[in-house]
Amino acid sequence: MLDFIIYTQPRKFKFKNDKKKYTVEELKDAPRSSQISELEKVKEGTLEFIAEIGEYRLFRFICSYIQRHGSTLAEVRDRPLDYWQSKNGSLVISFGFPRSVARVGAALLSFATFGDPMLIREFSLVKSDFLRLKDKVKELNGNLTLIDVRKVSWGGGKLRQLMMKGDKLEEVPGLEEVLQNVERISSLGFSIPSIKGVTRQFSFRLTDWGGGQIYSPPDPQSHELAEFFAFLEESLL
Repeated sequence: MLDFIIYTQPRKFKFKNDKKKYTVEELKDAPRSSQISELEKVKEGTLEFIAEIGEYRLFRFICSYIQRHGSTLAEVRDRPLDYWQSKNGSLVISFGFPRSVARVGAALLSFATFGDPMLIREFSLVKSDFLRLKDKVKELNGNLTLIDVRKVSWGGGKLRQLMMKGDKLEEVPGLEEVLQNVERISSLGFSIPSIKGVTRQFSFRLTDWGGGQIYSPPDPQSHELAEFFAFLEESLL
């Protein structure tokens, strides 16, 4: 399983990046960095430009940070997170965890790209985003495998939450009407036989705050992640 987070960035910009590496220490000295509360957990870190892959730039953030385990604090060293940045679009995706550390890497990428650490932010999805994504999955002969919705009418009653897992949930009688009329979609999961040049099945989940997991393939390659990114760009924007 591979954790990911989707972010938004300004669509039109002049790429500021003028060197290969940026450090957390540079970020701490940047204007507005005091608004990044997660910075206090990261002891050190370096963001490095790795390569251009098609329409995307690949960066790697390697850092050491403090993490709580029960009642104790432990240092995690040299955690790698990858960031894919659209060269002409509005999305950035990070792969890796935890969320708080990923936010610091996103802020450092924002600083490296725009000179401002606050311009790359998590993508919060609304119901219409999920419904567009569901329609795109259907166009690729994919299936709905998980739903988590809130404040829903079902079977003549009102439910505060409805969660379902399974294969081809779109075939459940009445479920399409539920998704159209529900007040909030918290999460949807999908399975897609293939995405363009990717022949392996893609299975993933996406949440309303912008985070998610890729369940399969278990070891996605760079070209597969690029196609997955392109699919999300086309579906959400």
